Amino acid sequence: MRRRIDDIEAGLLQLHLRLAIDLTVAKVTEAPKGGRNTCLWGASVALGQLVAGGGLDEDTVVNELFTAAWKHIAVGAFSQSQAMATIRSGLRKGAENPRQVVA
Repeated sequence: MRRRIDDIEAGLLQLHLRLAIDLTVAKVTEAPKGGRNTCLWGASVALGQLVAGGGLDEDTVVNELFTAAWKHIAVGAFSQSQAMATIRSGLRKGAENPRQVVA
């Protein structure tokens, strides 16, 4: 019985983390003109806290955020290198305040 409860808790934790990524990425994708870079940085900070807390993989977060930023890169809001610099900056800031999710 305890193993089943542990499995359920682990599944809930993974679901929570996936939702954190999905909701944060959606905000970046839909960021309005004039707020795109700020939104990308804030998303990077938020997910960077979860990376630093051990809940998320940094490569996965970088790929998800960069993919979300692509729409804005395509319209010239910022370049690929600017987007990556913003993501890296946000991850560093997020690492200053690690956050863990408890199921």
